[in-house]
Amino acid sequence: MRRIFTSIFTIALAFNTSAQDIHFSQWWNNSLQYNPGMTGVIPANLRLSAGYRNQWASVASPYKTYVFNGDTRFDTKGSAAIGAGLSVFKDEAGDTKFGTTNIRLNLSGIVELDRHQKLSLGIAGGFLQRNIDPNNLQWGNQYQGGQYNSALDPGEQINFEPGMKADVSAGIVYVYHSNERYMTANDQLNVKVGLAFNHINRPKHEWHAGSPDTLYRNVTAMGEVLVGVGNSRLSLVPSFLLHFQGPSKEIYVGTLFRYRLQEASKITGLVKGAYLSLGTHMRIGDAFVPSLMIEFDKYAIGFSYDYNISKLRAASQGNGGFELALSFRTPNPYLWKGSKASFR
Repeated sequence: MRRIFTSIFTIALAFNTSAQDIHFSQWWNNSLQYNPGMTGVIPANLRLSAGYRNQWASVASPYKTYVFNGDTRFDTKGSAAIGAGLSVFKDEAGDTKFGTTNIRLNLSGIVELDRHQKLSLGIAGGFLQRNIDPNNLQWGNQYQGGQYNSALDPGEQINFEPGMKADVSAGIVYVYHSNERYMTANDQLNVKVGLAFNHINRPKHEWHAGSPDTLYRNVTAMGEVLVGVGNSRLSLVPSFLLHFQGPSKEIYVGTLFRYRLQEASKITGLVKGAYLSLGTHMRIGDAFVPSLMIEFDKYAIGFSYDYNISKLRAASQGNGGFELALSFRTPNPYLWKGSKASFR
């Protein structure tokens, strides 16, 4: 029975959600997946991140997602810079491993409007491939007298061959940064807001002959603010993500409380900075998401867990998805930089 249910669940994913994108609870660790304008908008010269998400394990075979992002910034003469990056994700669901692989190259132009403000325009291009392994699917037509017979023709005319399609996205990001008045003031204000248009060319995959499945364009708005509580160790990091794609939408809001465990020696870098962030977010109508993030020197690790509150709660028993994120930034982003932004 579990395999039959998995087959139903996988086919439902394939034909009802194949026109939708994946999502991450720790979207701030995967911002290149949402907006190519975020490329090179970093407090360091190089940023690398990787993540893993495991979802719906309590309902059927889990939906697994693997992600990698890397970007860098090349400063030019004057007030401009160029960002370049790579964003990759692969997901698969159930025994049939239905999923998507997406590989994109990102390029951005970053202009400094004044010493506190920047604007970044980015574009991403690459390919998207959908695939499915039909060997573990079982169909109603393959049952006789309640017994399954794999030799019987299921009578389903479906194209299970993987297809590779071009994929193009673009985005814009505005950054405001006002750093500490002095090294230990902790009164900084950093703001990032962005708008992106993904799948501009609407890639198509033909599961049924003459009936192509077209990936909806999506519009994504995102924002994150870091507010230092003056003369304390605490900062607040509220954020939001608004994602609209065809008939679907995602509204994700919440706050992290970021506590400085150890002050870095911002001139020499000999003493490493350390931060602990705790908080919760809500994916409206879908999940309640507590998160934990630990930052030390150039490294960060984040954990989150989705507690399902949707109509699927009865089947999932409230369980949703576990997500892990790892990141590396170099040079140390906590060295004193005067008016430069120094978060994420």
